[in-house]
Amino acid sequence: MNIAELKQGCTVLKLACPERVVFVLDMRCGNSRGEQFKLAASTFVKMKSAMDARHEFALVAVCGDCPVWLCDFTRDASAFSDKVAALQADHQASNAQFDLTSVLQLVHTNGVASALEPEIKEHLGHSPSFVLRLVLV
Repeated sequence: MNIAELKQGCTVLKLACPERVVFVLDMRCGNSRGEQFKLAASTFVKMKSAMDARHEFALVAVCGDCPVWLCDFTRDASAFSDKVAALQADHQASNAQFDLTSVLQLVHTNGVASALEPEIKEHLGHSPSFVLRLVLV
């Protein structure tokens, strides 16, 4: 099967809606990627905001045994960058495996369910009002 045949059988859905991006950073045991994450996340948010001012960004940190919702969805790239810059590694927490269920529940509660409830009836059958992305670091 060649590319032309694949394209013929596929329908590509193009969405022109804003994104809600949730950054989840594991801060346990002094995450060595912490400083790189801070720079990358701040740069990413500034670039995404420049492309479409409707994008929103939130921040979750895994400290100890549970995730913490540190920054609610914002379109303010500077405010988000300030929250990211203030992150501190949790050197006392264990580096054991972590069950992401609690992260997904937190994101669903704060990022999806709260935003969708008023729109479900109004937009039923239409394209979504936003795309949710989860970035795990």
